[in-house]
Amino acid sequence: MAGGIAVGLALFLAANCAGTGGTGSGDPAAIGASVLAADPGAATTLAAEFETLAFGGSGRLARLAAPVIVNVAPSTAEASSRETALVAGLVDSLSGGAGIAVALSDESMFTALDAGRARSAFLVTFIEPDAIPSLAAQLVGTGISASLVAGLTSSLSGSGCAALEFAAGGRPGVILINVDTALDAARQTRCVAREFASNLGLPGRLDRPGSVFGPSVPAAGFAARDLVLLRMLHDPRLRNGMGAAEARPLLPAVAAAALAP
Repeated sequence: MAGGIAVGLALFLAANCAGTGGTGSGDPAAIGASVLAADPGAATTLAAEFETLAFGGSGRLARLAAPVIVNVAPSTAEASSRETALVAGLVDSLSGGAGIAVALSDESMFTALDAGRARSAFLVTFIEPDAIPSLAAQLVGTGISASLVAGLTSSLSGSGCAALEFAAGGRPGVILINVDTALDAARQTRCVAREFASNLGLPGRLDRPGSVFGPSVPAAGFAARDLVLLRMLHDPRLRNGMGAAEARPLLPAVAAAALAP
């Protein structure tokens, strides 16, 4: 990847990035209790769901390295507070409810990565529809391959939501999440939540309404069950590169621990 990508996106961040310091929200014990109240056998069903989500793609567990920094690039100055608040609410759910070391910050992700304060990064950009062509040109100009950018802009134009991972000047991977401002607030929330969850390490899908992993649009981000599944990701009994067969005997105990942290 061309080294110029760092300069191009650093300039983009300097001009457009906004953020707040998220401290985390959500009581993990209360979240676990609510899941158990609805499904007394949740340790078993969550184990099966986690296997589908974590191992359904490559067949190997691939967790994003933490701590993770999140930057937001709003579409306009007028929309900055609303768009940043949308992302902040999801980040707080991840850090508080799921126990993942992720934080929204005003600090440039490149600065945090270079200083070792973060090992991975998300840049969430809110894009007005007529700005998609200029975004594509900018990304190609910074060194991302034209074919990758074409796929991203095609998805963005079609569904209003697209993500792309790239490396920048030898740094760890950065995940760029693009959200079309033409989407309503619920679909913008689903877009960001789904891409967070997928890139943190749960890329699979479930046939469960009301979940970011399912077919419907949740009203307010992550469901309680989603947060328990995400909490399972960083159980010390699991490690990157594990296959489903190796992890399967551990998952009921991992789920039980996530339900009663």
